[in-house]
Amino acid sequence: MKSYFNSCFLLGIIVFASSCNYTPANERDTPTQGKENICVDESYYVLMSTQVFTFMSKYADATINERYIPEEEAIKALIDDSVDLAVISRELNPNEIAIFKARNIQPRMVEIAKDAVSFIVNKNNPDSVFTKKQIDQILSGKAKNWKDLNNNGSLNSSLVVVLDNQRSSNARYLKDSFIHSNTFPSNITVAGNNMAVFDYVAKYPGAIGIISNGWISDRDDSSCNALLNKISLVAVKKDETSEAFLPLQGYISSDEYPYTRKLYMINTEGGNGLVSGFTSYVAGEKGQLIILKNGIVPAIVPTRTVKINIEH
Repeated sequence: MKSYFNSCFLLGIIVFASSCNYTPANERDTPTQGKENICVDESYYVLMSTQVFTFMSKYADATINERYIPEEEAIKALIDDSVDLAVISRELNPNEIAIFKARNIQPRMVEIAKDAVSFIVNKNNPDSVFTKKQIDQILSGKAKNWKDLNNNGSLNSSLVVVLDNQRSSNARYLKDSFIHSNTFPSNITVAGNNMAVFDYVAKYPGAIGIISNGWISDRDDSSCNALLNKISLVAVKKDETSEAFLPLQGYISSDEYPYTRKLYMINTEGGNGLVSGFTSYVAGEKGQLIILKNGIVPAIVPTRTVKINIEH
């Protein structure tokens, strides 16, 4: 009897110790389970909200909480170690990489898509086709009035360029590609966020907005079509004699539409947990199919094999 009670006592200790070390499934950090916070450039809300939803639908023990914020803030969150994953439209620069290497972390920068910077104008604006030279005049601040573009029938009004946020990827693209300065010309204004850019352009005939194509690329999505119905999408041609191209998937892929950029997942996890699993999912076949369906260009175009049976 004494040995029986000793055995039960020992078994109880083992069970108690095991329960103390037990970690709920959704808190274990593996490629398909756990809980992680990530930061996403708000330009890619439509795309990445779908990716997160489908990933968590497939893996019930995985929880990913996304924050959609300007690109500069997403990079800061990575550096401050508040997240291990940021989705942005550029790679880390050498100074940023050096910060992580000082912590013995090698950031993994995975290209997942090719996007475009799109331009939108008011529906009452007769100008919706521009040359690259005219776009440069507009975005560099050289053109202050629509008449400065020398288009027949142009508006006789001030030309205002509208951005989402001073810390956004669109602002950085504008500075790097056109202004080559951290100071915006006087004809550039900030609306506050992407939806505010659409509202501003829809209200003011003299405005031209800068947005990520991801907001309007999925023509099967009712919310994307609702935004398109508010404005006119700008087509761009290389010169006066060239054909004009809209920022559509095929023209982005072939670079016939000239204002393109790549989309990256920046992983600083340093291991093989949920962040790595989610990155692999988005960069893999199913995630790339979602990108293809979204209307932007996947980094790896998914292939489809069709078997044809020929009857004699």
